[in-house]
Amino acid sequence: MTVNLIDFIDSRLDEDEAQARRFDGVPADTYEVAGLEASPEYRTVYISPARVLRDVIAARCLLRLYADVADADDPDGYEFAHGHAVGLGIAARLLVGRWADHPDYRDTWWSQ
Repeated sequence: MTVNLIDFIDSRLDEDEAQARRFDGVPADTYEVAGLEASPEYRTVYISPARVLRDVIAARCLLRLYADVADADDPDGYEFAHGHAVGLGIAARLLVGRWADHPDYRDTWWSQ
């Protein structure tokens, strides 16, 4: 399951990055957001391609850290050595929730 979670997140990040790069450097008042009436300032702050790209970088860093220790992710384990892996696993499972509407998403990945 863990490898599938990592692959799923990595693929979604690739998609997010590709979409954001299409608009990177385009002024916020020149692109439309379907069904959203918002000022250019709102779009710059909340729908900014640059912000999406920064989020992708941060998520990839977290995902790489988790991938390195995913085999030790045992939430039922009580050994201190597993704490790092379990913590990163929780973070990865929280991260995956943003793609809950994707057809390949699994409800078992979400951790609240």
